[in-house]
Amino acid sequence: AESRLAVLVVYSNAMAFGAREWARYFANYVHPYWNSETFTVIPLDGEPAFLINYGFMTDLAREGSPIDDVRSPLERFGAASRYAGLGESLAEILRDRGVERGPIGISYAGGQGDWSPHPLREVIGGAVGDADVHDAHELLVRLTLKKTSYDLEMIRRTSEIMSAGLEAAFEVAGVGVPEYEPYLSFQRSVIEAGCDSPLFHYVCGSGPSAHVALRPLAATGRRFESGDLFMIDAGICYQGYYADVTRT
Repeated sequence: AESRLAVLVVYSNAMAFGAREWARYFANYVHPYWNSETFTVIPLDGEPAFLINYGFMTDLAREGSPIDDVRSPLERFGAASRYAGLGESLAEILRDRGVERGPIGISYAGGQGDWSPHPLREVIGGAVGDADVHDAHELLVRLTLKKTSYDLEMIRRTSEIMSAGLEAAFEVAGVGVPEYEPYLSFQRSVIEAGCDSPLFHYVCGSGPSAHVALRPLAATGRRFESGDLFMIDAGICYQGYYADVTRT
């Protein structure tokens, strides 16, 4: 209402930089695969809708989501594009709610604020036509600036899980131990605590590699030597909340 929008359309996909958590935030939906495309449609008046491109996830999405209207144009896309039918289904949702003319607030920017898959522009363009469209990315950012007591509780819990994982990693490190042992110990600790898998990231380095901020290998078989530096850069996601810590 403050933004003078008739409807808010929020894009999300399974990549962290592709605004992954908006689907979880609004619809309690966890993307099953990297090429999962979703739209959450929130009208100013009327019921919201949730649009996904994996039809076999529809029942699970309905079961776990506060949104009753969950749709998917395809059961499985197979040879079809993962964007097949999304534009038409999105347009239908907008027409059903009488907001196809707008003003429509759309956010398809990712976590970095500037990323979205190229075909998405055509999908959205076909769905909204010549309607009155506005960029709603900043609106979504403002939604998360003020933390609720639940947010703060979850942030603390996620940080505690991260700290326990780092402690588990350092407990097994020692002379002659390969790098992957702390890596496995960290993974087991945080996943058993309920974190998502795969994790946000985990990179560790020992000896010469510890002097490098990042490298493409999560862990190797190199064995620790006396006097080595040991660096861990790890990130976890717990029920939609993140912790990201580097320790040497």
